[in-house]
Amino acid sequence: MFSPFVMVETHFGWILAGFLLPILRGGESINPLELGSSARIVGGFSASPGQFPYQVALLRARQISCGGSLIASNWVLTAAHCVHNNDNRVISPSQITVLAGTVNIGQGGVTRGVQRIIPHERYAKSRNDIALLKLLHPYPLDGLIQAIALARSSNVPPPSPVGTGNVIISGWGRLSANGPLPSILQYNRATAQTSFQCFRQTGFNRGLLCLQSPANNGACFGDSGGPAVYNQQLVGVASFIIGTCGSRAPDGYVKVSDYIPWIRWTISQNGN
Repeated sequence: MFSPFVMVETHFGWILAGFLLPILRGGESINPLELGSSARIVGGFSASPGQFPYQVALLRARQISCGGSLIASNWVLTAAHCVHNNDNRVISPSQITVLAGTVNIGQGGVTRGVQRIIPHERYAKSRNDIALLKLLHPYPLDGLIQAIALARSSNVPPPSPVGTGNVIISGWGRLSANGPLPSILQYNRATAQTSFQCFRQTGFNRGLLCLQSPANNGACFGDSGGPAVYNQQLVGVASFIIGTCGSRAPDGYVKVSDYIPWIRWTISQNGN
C-alpha cells in the first residue's frame, strides 16, 4: 500500500503541511524532513565527538533547520527543500549558517556563512530534492571536520532484512513526530530496499534510495538534508518520510550516485 509522504526539515513559521505530496495511494503523505515539520533520528543513539566529522547542521535564525554533508572543504550537500521558502523560492544565502565540528548543537563547533545556494534546476518537491551550498570560507579539515566521499554507482547498499542495518543515518531531528529536538547528534542503522520495493512504496523509480528501519526508528523532522552512509561513502540525502516518524514505511533519500555528474558539473561551474 502507498502512503503520502512528509518532508523532514524543521519549520520556521511556514507550514510543511502545504508541502505534502498527495501522490501516493492509501491516504498517508510524503512529508519533508525539515524542522517546522521537524524531527530527529527516531530510536537512535547519541554520537561521540568526531564520530561523524562530515555531518553539518544548517542554522536559520540560530536554530537548526536541516542537516547536510561536507563533501569538500567549502561545499555542503543537502536537500533542495531545505533551501526553499514556502513560496518555493530559494532563500538568501545570508539566511543560512553552517555548523560543523561538533555533535552538541549548543556547544563548540565552527560556523561558516554561505556564499551561494544551488538547488537542482529540476527540483520539484520530492523529485531531484538535492542542493549544493558553497561556503564563504573553507573549513580546515581536521579530526573533527572532514569531507566525505560520494558513493559511486558500484557502492550501492545491498537489500537486507529489516533490522540488520548496513546504512548509517544521522541528524539532529526530532526524537518522535511531536517530540523534542536533541542537543546531541543522533544516529541509527537502516536497511536499503530493492528498487522495485522502493517504486511500490513511492511511485519513484529513479534518483531515490528507500531506507527501511524497524518500527519506532528512522528519520524524523529536522533530519532533512542529512547523510546516509554506506562503506564510508555518502549514498543518500534525507528527503522525506511516508506518513509519520518511526512508521513501518521506508524513508526516502536522494540517491547520491545518480547525481554525481550534476554535483561535479555544478562545482566546476562555480569556482570549485
